[in-house]
Amino acid sequence: MAKRTQTIPIPMPDRGVDVNAPSTFQDKRSTPASLNCRYDKGIISPRPGTSALGDKTYPLSSSILDMDMFNKIDGTQLFVCVSTSQIHYTSDNGDTWTTAAYETTGAVDLPISTCHSAHAIGSGPLADGYYYIISNNKDPVNTWTGSGATADLLGNFYAAEYNDTIIAKQVISYKESLLLLAPTEVMTLSPNKIIWSQTGDINEYDVTATNAGFLYLYDTPGYIQWGAKLHDSIVIYKTDSIVMFSYTGGTNRFRADTVVTDVGLLAPRLLAELDGEHIFVGKTNIYRWSGGAKPRPIGDRVFQDLLDNMVWDSLEYCRTQVNKEKGWIKFYTPVATGESRFLARCYMYNYIDDSWAIDTYDRSVGAVGILDVKTAQNIAVQSVGGYVYELTSSAANDAGTLEQVHEIGRDCWVVLAQGGSGLN
Repeated sequence: MAKRTQTIPIPMPDRGVDVNAPSTFQDKRSTPASLNCRYDKGIISPRPGTSALGDKTYPLSSSILDMDMFNKIDGTQLFVCVSTSQIHYTSDNGDTWTTAAYETTGAVDLPISTCHSAHAIGSGPLADGYYYIISNNKDPVNTWTGSGATADLLGNFYAAEYNDTIIAKQVISYKESLLLLAPTEVMTLSPNKIIWSQTGDINEYDVTATNAGFLYLYDTPGYIQWGAKLHDSIVIYKTDSIVMFSYTGGTNRFRADTVVTDVGLLAPRLLAELDGEHIFVGKTNIYRWSGGAKPRPIGDRVFQDLLDNMVWDSLEYCRTQVNKEKGWIKFYTPVATGESRFLARCYMYNYIDDSWAIDTYDRSVGAVGILDVKTAQNIAVQSVGGYVYELTSSAANDAGTLEQVHEIGRDCWVVLAQGGSGLN
């Protein structure tokens, strides 16, 4: 008797993982279970591993909290790592590092915020120049010129008792002013307040004598989580609403309008700023939003998995990574196993192909960023234990056991890679 065969076509897996429904009830272009896989134009491949950035072979610091780029006014491009006690920076992609002093309380759970701001008037202790501004919601806001130690930002306010160091949840440079979100003044936190400096003077906050000012966001009872630029405005995300902070000119300079009242931001750093839109994690879904009254939910396929694995008392550890060249964003979250202060799970969204992937990390990730190289493609980076690693497809994994699987149907799995020592 002739042998019977049956050909089963497998649809192109261009929608990635979907844990919201079993395989019999979902789009055949999705997979109900996947870890550490990539889906790109119908090709399934393991996620990139990591290798050490540059020639650095010893740890920069015990805990790196944030990584960012600082373009100095003379055109020098620095990749900056902010740790619990120092700033480490390199201008040659990690081959040579320089260390500068940065005084903090050393807390690793703080949502670090940085921005670049010009100081043109030269009031107070700061000279004219272009500064890298650092805040962490607990220690005084610091300024840095790109070399040497950082210095506390000493503000001049309308009342003498306020003339001291400034603490803020986030700092944003906007329309030649420095915005301070959710500041702490005279040891009192104002979780719904925004303060802005005089035009061109990041030291001056006297609202009675300059065009500095402040606003309270009291339309909804929630408090400020984070802010990011959208078009020509700054969007302020609260726990229960979204506020558009816009420049108007004139005496008051700025206004705040609550534009969304039923969606907020889950954690301070779970927000991706793209060109003309934001993607963020809310309390009930993950959303894309470019303005208007209704953010569009896009996270049904992975959101329940995120909720099930979240450590709810460690939301401040969450981080977001954006690679505009590759068209993806990653939301990193702590998980319930091991040390919850580190990031061990990641939800990656390809916003061009509309596909999701879920990654896990055996090594505890402390911070993430993008090294924006002028002469080459951007490099995605992570910090682990004071070391800085770049994500690269030439590395097998993360110097440990890594399982990469993709389910193509009921009880049918493809193991793409498992075990191995990988690269550093």
